[in-house]
Amino acid sequence: KKWVTGLPKLKTFVKPYTPEWAEKETGIPAEEIIAFCNELNNDRPSVIFHPGWMLARYRDSFYASRMIHILNALMGSIEMQGGLIYPKTPKDAGSAGLKSLGADIPAPEEKERADGCGTRYPQFDKGAGMLQLAYEAIDTGKPYPVKAYFVHRHNPIIALPDPEEQKRILNKLDLLVVTDIYFSEIAWFADVILPESTYIERDSILRTEKGPKPGFGRRQKCVEPMHDTKAGWEIYTELAKRMGKGEYFPYESIEDIWKYQLQDTKVKVEDFDEKGFVKLCKDPITYDRNKLKFGTESGKIEIVNKKWDGMGIPSLQPYEPPVEPSGNGEYRLIFGRSGYQAHGMHHNNPILSQLLGSNNLWINADEAAKLGIKDGDEVEVNAGDTKGTIQAKVTDFIHPQAVFMLHGFGKDVPAQERAFGKGLADHIFMKGKLKEWDKAGGGLNLMESFVTVKALS
Repeated sequence: KKWVTGLPKLKTFVKPYTPEWAEKETGIPAEEIIAFCNELNNDRPSVIFHPGWMLARYRDSFYASRMIHILNALMGSIEMQGGLIYPKTPKDAGSAGLKSLGADIPAPEEKERADGCGTRYPQFDKGAGMLQLAYEAIDTGKPYPVKAYFVHRHNPIIALPDPEEQKRILNKLDLLVVTDIYFSEIAWFADVILPESTYIERDSILRTEKGPKPGFGRRQKCVEPMHDTKAGWEIYTELAKRMGKGEYFPYESIEDIWKYQLQDTKVKVEDFDEKGFVKLCKDPITYDRNKLKFGTESGKIEIVNKKWDGMGIPSLQPYEPPVEPSGNGEYRLIFGRSGYQAHGMHHNNPILSQLLGSNNLWINADEAAKLGIKDGDEVEVNAGDTKGTIQAKVTDFIHPQAVFMLHGFGKDVPAQERAFGKGLADHIFMKGKLKEWDKAGGGLNLMESFVTVKALS
């Protein structure tokens, strides 16, 4: 009662979801589930259920993530040693924070975001926004026409599904500008490319480092740029000057920016010279659990949130089994990354391209036998009118209803000479998924796509 509201409703909600029910749904024996829960009970509160990285891939991902947070609360792990701690900020250490480079820029005219976050979709943070909804605005011209798109630090053509649909929509823009360090897919498609230096060729603005010991961090260049490129701060400072707004970016060097950012703190630029970062406290900071307040109307963990219910978003959504493939060689397509693969951009790296090579299609051994597929065989993957060929990896370590491939392959940009034409892209098979997303959490249903697989020989 002190920290949580709605526990009676949660007890009623979970009553039918017994270990025996879970065994039928997942194939995991009930006794193993019970043993696992007993281990958790013995070790709590020094236990964390990780909230999920890359979790938002299914139509019910929001509720999976929310239940993970509820489990952490029920175990009492919040703000406990070995548990789930709050990220501490400079304010918690008695320090001012870094001054935002936009602090002195006049606020824009108050207007609804094109993606509707915070207005049509009040449940979504209007700061971060939702890129798939921006595509909708570009396509329809509602709530107003979107004429230009500046892209920095993301590559939507391979990060989002259905690249051909994306290109159809992006062609409606008057201007597409991309700041990137290489010829990414979105840069290759752009009207204008502003070439940025790689992270070891540029000095970067200071960053806030949250955690038990909050502080600030600095990254400096190791080598001079090899080509005619600039750091991001140089690009945008120069753009502001050429657009007649230079008074809001009066910086001539990265040192000017660092001093501006630090002006409200007691930290000096030279304090970073020894380690590259500055911690604002000596010992880890912990909150008094008896004074914890959560970001809800009640200040407690709310199992049932009236605001969500009022928006038509149930706080507790009954479980629905996943859609199953039809059989006859149809499988759910899932994707992922290897331990030395970050995002979809390292396939053209001189070293990583040798490690990554090409991708293959993981398929369950029993399913492969039914289709006459042997390990290493070339197979055809099909979804509607989209087809591709890839080498099969026959394994027992995948569910019989799914196939898997590493993300980021199938590069079609000739300038990516080391990666061009290698492997098969997963996102080309995600037809229509740009408009299919979890209305509660906002994540695209990327892993709700199905493909048909057949042997070529």
